[in-house]
Amino acid sequence: MLLVAAHAVATSPVMTAYEAYVREVNARPVPEGVQPRDRAWHRRLAALAAAHPVRVPPDASAARVVSALVSFVDDHDGPFAREAFDEEAVLALVAAWRSRPRVDALGLVELVGPRHTLLDAVLVAHAAARQVARGRDTRALPGFAPTLSERLALGASVAPFAHALSRGGDPLGDTYHYLANLAAGLLGASRWSRSWTLPLFAAGPELMWLVRQQIFGAPLFFGNHARVDRLGLRHGVELRRGRQGQM
Repeated sequence: MLLVAAHAVATSPVMTAYEAYVREVNARPVPEGVQPRDRAWHRRLAALAAAHPVRVPPDASAARVVSALVSFVDDHDGPFAREAFDEEAVLALVAAWRSRPRVDALGLVELVGPRHTLLDAVLVAHAAARQVARGRDTRALPGFAPTLSERLALGASVAPFAHALSRGGDPLGDTYHYLANLAAGLLGASRWSRSWTLPLFAAGPELMWLVRQQIFGAPLFFGNHARVDRLGLRHGVELRRGRQGQM
């Protein structure tokens, strides 16, 4: 997995037009509301877990899903985990996202909806949020290639995380980082053979800083999202293990 991530960074070290993205994100007003530490989000997680299995599909490869979570698809020309990029579901989610009233901040409650399994739902939300935030998964989502202005317009409605968690991160980047780690927590806590994913993602922010910024010189223009990452990982592990006896 680290080789995939390293190759991805070496192939395309910096997000296209990232200076404009950073400038616009820093200049726009932040929507009201804070996620995900609100009761609505915890109720949604509990409801999704009750209605949709937390189990990991037996044909899901931990290595393939992990590679999708850590590597932008457009940054390399190798195979990718198509199971992590349900384009039809992503397009439906983005259509609903676009049709929402602009006065309402978009939170995790709206992004993570019912799917066959909770992991499916989290992966769909992650794929949509990451493509809007970074625009580097077009090879996996050929029907969804938004321009920078479209990405900024969609991202402008996303609720931020608390400053103590975000530490200056962009709300949309924090959101997809949280979702990636939520998925990793669900995956890694599902069985002992997949538990290797947990320490890997626990050290993920430092590994990202080492590989991307220190080795390949790709700036982490909103930091390494460490606190948001670890919150998502913890929530995924707790959710999976809390319902383990009911699986």
